[in-house]
Amino acid sequence: MTIANSSIAYDRYIRLEWIAEALKVRVSGSNPDELEKYLDGVKLGKEARVKLKTKLKLLCLEPRVELQDFIDRGINSISNSSTSNSVLIFAWGSIIVNNMFFGKVSETIGRLSSIQGVCSSSEVYRRMGELYGERHNIRVAAQAVIQTLVDWKVITREKNESKLTPAEKVKISDPELILWLIEALVRQAGRPLPIEMLNSSPIAFPFAFDNSLPYLVSNSKELALQQGGANQQLVALHDQ
Repeated sequence: MTIANSSIAYDRYIRLEWIAEALKVRVSGSNPDELEKYLDGVKLGKEARVKLKTKLKLLCLEPRVELQDFIDRGINSISNSSTSNSVLIFAWGSIIVNNMFFGKVSETIGRLSSIQGVCSSSEVYRRMGELYGERHNIRVAAQAVIQTLVDWKVITREKNESKLTPAEKVKISDPELILWLIEALVRQAGRPLPIEMLNSSPIAFPFAFDNSLPYLVSNSKELALQQGGANQQLVALHDQ
């Protein structure tokens, strides 16, 4: 079964520092012209600049109505956190709920590398072709996601671009960031998730939750614990 081509919407990579700059504007309440000045220095082509601004708006500046509260809470959490990787955590949570294709590529890399320790870009392209159809734009989009992951330093890529190796996991101990990223995983999946599987979730392969997840979730306003089969605990949104 293939996924609708319209759900790709990822044809250019996005650097983590670009998201960081957009977050600075959003958090400080600065004039949007400040971001425009920054982008002048990036020296992108006209089309690339327009697409980048669209991405930055969705990720943090002007989120979709249904995600606005979620994104706002994420921005508030990283603003109050001393975690050095807070921008990466925010970027990951925001992008997986906004872009299914990015999530699918990341999940594929996470799943393959959990089995083999590494994976190849050709394996990723093949799997995306199976999901979305064998089209040139599928490969281009997958390359853009991989380039993004390399820039974010969550994977390394050999010079011949064939071997992809996950970096050391980023441990998250801040309770607010843990809960927010778990919420992102549940939102991305569109269903409750087994709590014992969160630390090994392929789509969250760059991270490790360094805390008692059942305790945190049980005290969350946005998440709830549900009973699954065979004494399994599931994490769900409160309205699921």
